[in-house]
Amino acid sequence: LGLNYEQLQKDMNDEKIDGYLSDNYKLAVSLNIEGTPACIVGTQVVPGAININSLKNIIEQERAKISTAKNLKEYTVAK
Repeated sequence: LGLNYEQLQKDMNDEKIDGYLSDNYKLAVSLNIEGTPACIVGTQVVPGAININSLKNIIEQERAKISTAKNLKEYTVAK
């Protein structure tokens, strides 16, 4: 695979990496994301796997919100 094992070990022990992981974990918790897959579509957080038709419906809903929003301040991520 071409993996540099020494660099991997170094990175795993790097406090900066711990910070990145901690920040990502906090963000996931704040969005109620507990695993993968998860995605954010416009203002909607989809915290799990969904079928293609459900995803298409969410995309259509979000596009409609954008086209009817009076200004971008009305378009915020739901929690």
